[in-house]
Amino acid sequence: MTDQQPFPQPGPQPPHDSVPVGPVPTGPLPTGPVPTGTGPGSEKRKSTVGLIGLIAAIAGALVAWIPLIGVIGWPLFLTGLILGIVGVTRAGEKKGTSIAAIIVSVLGPILAIIISVALIADSTSDALKNVTLPSTTPTVSTPSTADDDSDDAAPPADDDSTPEDSEDEPSTDDEVGTTRENPAPIGSTISTDKWEVTIDSVEIDAAKTVKKKYKGSEADPDEGNVWVLVTMTAKYIGDDKGGDMPWATVDYVTADGNTIDTDTTGYFLDGSFDSTSKLYTGASTTGTILFQVPKDTADQGVLSVSPDLFGDSTFVAVK
Repeated sequence: MTDQQPFPQPGPQPPHDSVPVGPVPTGPLPTGPVPTGTGPGSEKRKSTVGLIGLIAAIAGALVAWIPLIGVIGWPLFLTGLILGIVGVTRAGEKKGTSIAAIIVSVLGPILAIIISVALIADSTSDALKNVTLPSTTPTVSTPSTADDDSDDAAPPADDDSTPEDSEDEPSTDDEVGTTRENPAPIGSTISTDKWEVTIDSVEIDAAKTVKKKYKGSEADPDEGNVWVLVTMTAKYIGDDKGGDMPWATVDYVTADGNTIDTDTTGYFLDGSFDSTSKLYTGASTTGTILFQVPKDTADQGVLSVSPDLFGDSTFVAVK
């Protein structure tokens, strides 16, 4: 029988009071940044989204001002703006390229518009230099001028004539009709590139003629006024195959400088001027225009004649 060895008995344990215990800290807890593991090896990454946005915005700025293909630039600006905003909001990435994409996307369209407007203005200016606009300044042919041109057998000048005899020369055609003080005479023809308008006659105090031609029941002017009846001819000398309507305008200007329009009574006279019928090259129309003007100064006014709608006016005498 084998002898059994007894289990070893544990030795005496040191008392709990003998376990060394360090001092418990009683001061405030540290408030510094919590270590996150960042350091020289954990720098922010470059923003790929911002870089793509910047490239798109620059590409848009390069093509937006070019005619025809400039429309491609506007979607690129929008793409650059969106990607720039996305890049700015992403954490852990650098913001520089994203901010640059936003700036180029905003300023690029403004710059493109300015350049486009400048190019269009420059090209339009060059085009207008080569355009010949129709003349709006009429020329005046007076009856005396026409007589002089057709008189081939004019007598020679007097040998005894002196320079003093020619000091009071009549006004040239360039001066006649340009002012109320120097009106063209009755019978003058005012011409533009498309029209020739001739004032054939002017009848002051034309009450008898108006009553004879009037289609209504009465045709008396207001008290203190008289009728002035103007007969005029408009001839179309333009080359428009579709013809044109005689939009010649005639106004009466008083001695005081007030303008009087044609009286509506004149529309009801037999033979009134027809401005609504189209005329073709070489055709003409003749008719009357009626004015109601102050009686005391009726023969002191002038007519303001414009051969077409946009032509300048020429002054013609009434007597």
